[in-house]
Amino acid sequence: MPPMSRRAMAALGWDECDVIVVSGDAYVDHPSFGSAVIARVLLDAGFRVGVIAQPRWAGADDFAALGKPRLFFGVTAGNVDSQVANYSPSLQRRREDDFSPGGRPGLRPNRATTVYCNRLREVFPGVPLVIGGIEASLRRLAHYDYWENSVRRSILLDTRADILLYGMAERGIVDVATRLAIEEEKPQTPNSKLQVLDGLR
Repeated sequence: MPPMSRRAMAALGWDECDVIVVSGDAYVDHPSFGSAVIARVLLDAGFRVGVIAQPRWAGADDFAALGKPRLFFGVTAGNVDSQVANYSPSLQRRREDDFSPGGRPGLRPNRATTVYCNRLREVFPGVPLVIGGIEASLRRLAHYDYWENSVRRSILLDTRADILLYGMAERGIVDVATRLAIEEEKPQTPNSKLQVLDGLR
């Protein structure tokens, strides 16, 4: 299981993570949870992966809990679009969240991918952000938003993410991590990492 605290990182002998996955779900180490699959695939590929599950988004503490990753943050709203998790089709606030401990509602913000990315940009402004999961996949292009009854622009613009991986991203996330790791080992130029990210788009 990937570490979720500094203590767990220390127990593995890690002083930093290569990748940190931020998820709107509680972390359950099971293949029905996308964040668990992505974390396990990256671990299997030899990367040091940490997980921040359901961070409290009002402040920065939870987002900084594992420190700065060497390569990037992977961000997902979780197994369900956060608007669907928080509201019924009749726009009533849901009383339960099946992907939170004890079914407790309100542990993920509306438009969680965007909220998490913007908070990470505040705390770690230079670290690449890779978004994925159902919320990012469905909102990757301009789209009709049922809750606002309007057309919203691509989630890439609102999150200011560097890369969006949609659909089943197990191979894609390893490719991103591998290419950024190779770049990290080269002599650095001011725009070198940005050039790699542009090449992956």
